[in-house]
Amino acid sequence: MATKKYERKELDFKLNGFHRQKVFTEAEAYARQLLTLLFMRPGDYPSLPEMGINIPKEVRYKNMDYVTGGALKEKIMKQIREYASQIDIKDLSIDSVKYKGQYYVLFNFQLQAEKTITVAVTKNKVSSLFDYKVDFN
Repeated sequence: MATKKYERKELDFKLNGFHRQKVFTEAEAYARQLLTLLFMRPGDYPSLPEMGINIPKEVRYKNMDYVTGGALKEKIMKQIREYASQIDIKDLSIDSVKYKGQYYVLFNFQLQAEKTITVAVTKNKVSSLFDYKVDFN
């Protein structure tokens, strides 16, 4: 008898087009966990006071045109190893790109499964908040 491979699923509170609970793909679930780690501030979760990177603080007071990694990359990788160890990360690259007069910081999380989750972060032009977009390759 063949054994089924267990696939981890994450549920959302929203409904899909068939009025059933929405189920995220594995990559979508990982992306949500990565976003949580990136934007959560240390201390937001009392029982895990070191959890979170607070990425807006990490890039807010630096020129976004030269944010390329180093200590930031190591900090993110450490957080993933400690708090999201089920995400099998092969590599992380951090780049800064200027597009239409605005700087974006790109976090490319390359998974062992040969997929890449890209998170683009930029400052909102209207407020001091940050916007983000996630893409799967």
